[in-house]
Formats: sequence, structure tokens, C-alpha cells
Amino acid sequence: MSHPQPDLGDEAVGLTAAISWEGPFALATPALREVRAGFRLGPLIIDVESPGGEGIEKLMSWYGDHRCEPSGQAVLRFLPPEFIPDDVRKALAAEALDRDQVGILTESPVAGGRDVALSGRDFRALIDVIGRRGRALLLSDDRRTMDTVVRIAASLFLPGLDALLVHGSSFELNGRGIAAMGPSGSGKTTLSRLSGRTILADEISLLALTPAGTVTVGGTPFAKSPAPAPRPPLSLGKLLVLAKDNGAFLEPIPTDRQMPAFLRNIIHYGPDAAGFDRVAGLAARILDSRPLERLHFAENPSFLEVLS
Repeated sequence: MSHPQPDLGDEAVGLTAAISWEGPFALATPALREVRAGFRLGPLIIDVESPGGEGIEKLMSWYGDHRCEPSGQAVLRFLPPEFIPDDVRKALAAEALDRDQVGILTESPVAGGRDVALSGRDFRALIDVIGRRGRALLLSDDRRTMDTVVRIAASLFLPGLDALLVHGSSFELNGRGIAAMGPSGSGKTTLSRLSGRTILADEISLLALTPAGTVTVGGTPFAKSPAPAPRPPLSLGKLLVLAKDNGAFLEPIPTDRQMPAFLRNIIHYGPDAAGFDRVAGLAARILDSRPLERLHFAENPSFLEVLS
């Protein structure tokens, strides 16, 4: 599970003071509603707002047909670099983490413990998980910076709607969805391409529990290349972790090892125990419905016979 909690030490004081935005963010707030777009993510529609429309248009162009009308269900407000006073921007840049990592503060003193505070190389953000609201100062106008904030916020919002983001591709097979999870290089994209079937997602998929208790798998706009066209979610047929091999076969995973293997592939940045418990409880319900298996496969379509 993505759950980094680096020790920020004295940096935490500067971070929480800067992202209170009592100055620069408040000044830009009236204009934020002028540029607004939404995109669908399973049971959730996330709106993005900014006083400068170029960044949002780049992001929505990348998300493609996942774009939809704003709904107010969840809102992320972005303040681009050109709207941040020079002295504030320089101070934030001086505090930035050296590597491409995300620092997380729980019980932010700025927000009185309500918000999750995030620090990245090119952004600072506060996410209100319960209210599904967030605001971010951007130190870079790169589309990928906005996408990073959106992914983190989505990982925090979705468990409250009985849904999870996972590192996995997904595709249709015999009318059901196959979710194939694994780290970078495990063959997620290769597997979905070799399937020759309708691809739901090639990098990050969404698993959801319906009110009836069934599990569905669907696509997301989060991808290294423009995302596949959105498709209706499918009932989950197989939940897999991948292993490249010389042949294709399914390996049962012992029950006591399924949860750790599943959690390693769930995307969630919640810093507190309550958030982890919520994710773990949802993961357990999904595993009750569909056990986790390991698919060994070679780079050819022979695995389709095994899955069928």
C-alpha cells in the first residue's frame, strides 16, 4: 500500500504555515469558479477549479472522454504558479522535497486536525477527506503535477464510497472484468494488450462494492498515455497478481497471504489508522467475494485459455 510517512522535522512548521493560504489563496478564491471542469471516477465525480484555465484544459485533454459536467460532489481547487506571490513561491520551493516523493502530515495544526496536508516537490495541498474538498498551491504548471494531486485526493475520497484504486490493468473476458495487479514492470499493460479484448484500464483500475454486495472493476483516467475510452464497469471475474514466467497457469494464494498481497497493490495515501482500517475492511470484503490468485504468464495470449 502506498503509505509514506517521512519525518519532515522542522519542515512541517513551514509547510503547514505556507499551505494555510490565508494570503495568496484567499485573494484568488473569487476567480476560482470561473474555470471549472469535472471527470467521472466510478461512483465519484471530481470537479477541478482554477483561476487559470490552461492547466485544467491540459488535464482534461489527458483524461479524454472521462470528462463530464461538474457536480459539486468533490472539488479540488488549484492555484497555479503565476497566481502565487514571488516571496511565497520561493519559500515553498526552498522547502521542497529533494526527490519525487510525497510527504504527508496528519492532524495538520492549520486545519485543526481535519485535513490531510501533503507536500510534494511541485505542490502543497490540504485535503478534507470527509468533506471531499481539497486545495493546492502549484509550483509547476506541468499537467503531471495536477494529476498527482488528483490521484492522491481520489485515493482518499473513494474508500468512503466503497471503492478503491489499485495498481492494475483490467479488461473484459467472457462478459466479466479481469483485474491484473502488480508493480511497474510486472506486465500489467502487456497483459491487457495481449488479451485482444476491450481494455478498461492499462495502469490504474477501480474496484467497487455495489449495494448488492457484488464487486465491479472499471477504468480510470489515470494512465501514462491518454486513458482508454471509458466503459461501464463489469462484474469482477478474476482478481490477479502477475508473475512473468515461461508458461501460463494460475497459482492459488494461501488465504493468510492474500490480504498482504492485495494491500501492496492498493493506492491509498491516508496517514491515519482510521483510514487504513477503512481500506483494509473494504479489501477484506472484496476478497470475500473474489479470492486473489497469481497468474503466471509468458508474453503471448496463451493465458486467455487459463483464465477462461
